[in-house]
Amino acid sequence: MANTKVQSEQIEDGSITADKLADGTIVAAELANNAVVTAAINADAVTGAKIADDAIDSEHYTDGSIDTAHIADAQITVAKMAANSVDSDQYVDGSIDTVHLGDLQVTTAKIANGNISTAKIADNAVTSAKIDTNIDIAGTFDVTGATTLDAGLTVGAGTVLIGADSGDSFNSDSMLRLQRAGDRVFMQFKTDADQNSGILFGDVDDDVECAIEYEPANKALTFSTGNNAEAIRIDTDGLVGIKESDATGYWGQANDLVIDTSGNGGITIKSTTSGNGRIAFTDTKSSTAGLNDGGLITYHHTDDDMSFQTNGTEAMRIDTNQKVGIGTASPLDALHVTSAVSTDYRGNLLLSDSTAIAAGVGGQLNFGGKYTGSTYTEWAGIQGTKENATDGQYGGQLEFKTRAHNAALTTKMTLDSTGTLKITQSSETGGQLLLRSNYSDPHFLATQGTNHSSGGWYWGYGAQMSGSGTVKSTFSNFSGGRSLVQLVGTRMEYSFADAQDTAIDSELTGLTESVRIDAHGIKFNGDTAAANALDDYEEGTWSASLRGTSGSAGAHAQSNVSAHYRKVGGLCFINAHFYLTNKGSYGGETTLVGLPFTNTGSTGQISLGSFPDSGYGTTSGNVLIAAAILSGGAEVRFYEGARLDGNHAYADVGTGYYVNIGGCYPVD
Repeated sequence: MANTKVQSEQIEDGSITADKLADGTIVAAELANNAVVTAAINADAVTGAKIADDAIDSEHYTDGSIDTAHIADAQITVAKMAANSVDSDQYVDGSIDTVHLGDLQVTTAKIANGNISTAKIADNAVTSAKIDTNIDIAGTFDVTGATTLDAGLTVGAGTVLIGADSGDSFNSDSMLRLQRAGDRVFMQFKTDADQNSGILFGDVDDDVECAIEYEPANKALTFSTGNNAEAIRIDTDGLVGIKESDATGYWGQANDLVIDTSGNGGITIKSTTSGNGRIAFTDTKSSTAGLNDGGLITYHHTDDDMSFQTNGTEAMRIDTNQKVGIGTASPLDALHVTSAVSTDYRGNLLLSDSTAIAAGVGGQLNFGGKYTGSTYTEWAGIQGTKENATDGQYGGQLEFKTRAHNAALTTKMTLDSTGTLKITQSSETGGQLLLRSNYSDPHFLATQGTNHSSGGWYWGYGAQMSGSGTVKSTFSNFSGGRSLVQLVGTRMEYSFADAQDTAIDSELTGLTESVRIDAHGIKFNGDTAAANALDDYEEGTWSASLRGTSGSAGAHAQSNVSAHYRKVGGLCFINAHFYLTNKGSYGGETTLVGLPFTNTGSTGQISLGSFPDSGYGTTSGNVLIAAAILSGGAEVRFYEGARLDGNHAYADVGTGYYVNIGGCYPVD
């Protein structure tokens, strides 16, 4: 069959118009490839009504053949655009505005990194309604100028404000501020249960130096410093550890705050110079908790002292001079204890001994000081001891102790439960009592006894030193009679009086001096003359020997010799008692030698009790024996006759008879 097709060169330009073509007369199958070119299509000849759905795809138009002037509004929809068919180089600047973008039409997946900058975002173009609550900014959000993203989010040059701007300026160091009028403000960090969250702090040289971190696994909050080393931990129970990660490892009644240090540690409370630093303890919640109840430790900077309160009352204070007051805020000494003393045995201070029950155990107070350089030791002590070892008995005594060099403290005086004062102990040989006072001040030493018939008390003994230096000692009996001993200057006086005032320091009247002792000796009955003083006293034994005035001793012997003397002032009293067992070879006159002193008076007769002569004491043979001490001599001579008429011959002395003499003679 002959070719009936009409070639394009056989059709004149413009001969075929749209009104000469019936609807549907030209279909794609009747058009050869490239038969219709743009030059053969009049402007506006092809309309949307003449193009079937999906009739034109991207391979049927050339680049640049379709421009915005040939596309009617709303002609291109999402349904007519293949995925990824439009990229940024296929639309001109300003060709796409917000009116032509539907909600959620632009997603982060369709925006390449770096394609959106602040220069491409118009003022107020981004609002919170247009920002996904799960927006993820993976890159850098760079703000070079102030930009309000929404009424609740403002980004400035290096600062971010979340909330309504109150109009006040940012702190110069602040980069982020959260602000909400009339309500609370929070920041929330949420992670998986095994992932920590926190705030990290660092500088340009160190990524992280400090941090605040929450550990969901332990429900603990930590604070790190230095090179991100943990410094503080608050655990799930609210226990706080400073340099300690496990406060639960300490005593459960004192681990709310635990400070762990590798060396020295401490807490400092700083106050003003006129302020106070305090630690309070209470079991109630009130505005005065710890002040009016409970406990309180206060450092007062004004006075530089520290006080300790219990039950709302000050119990102890350490003042600026390190003096400790218990019960007083103004201690006078290193330790000052003030409290009410009860009528029973309760006192201000109790020192107890933990030693097992035994005699001599009890609390002790020692006194001491430095004995060389800075080394301390004890000098003395006072100990209250149990008087016996009997269980259940609490009789006690007070022991006063001292020590010698290189020796231990030993008891030197004891006041026992009966009130008896023992200055020496049974194992010691002696003791002494010494009272001292200023010259001008009187002091007393006295004892009292009771008159059981009347029930009254009387001074038994008293000693007084007056301001003039006079020492008085008085002695009283129950009837009130008194005696007085006075040391006045260089003399001692002994006086006596009838019933007097029983006060130890009262003056006695009506005194009669009986004895006085002064530099001259002993004087009696008020006699003050030096010549009348008894100024010497001596006693002892003397060697009495009966012999003749001639010859030699030979076998002379005596037995049972007893000879004594007492020298009182200018008189010597002698006695002798013995007998001869052998007369020896003596002859001449009979004499008794060995007197202790020379007779300074005239020859005087002494008493002769017995004498070894057969005629002594009788008139038989006209024999009468007498004895006398010769003037200026130290011997006794014997005579026959009552008037010392003749000397007694030694030849008449017999053996086996006692010589018994006694007498007194002047020696001064």
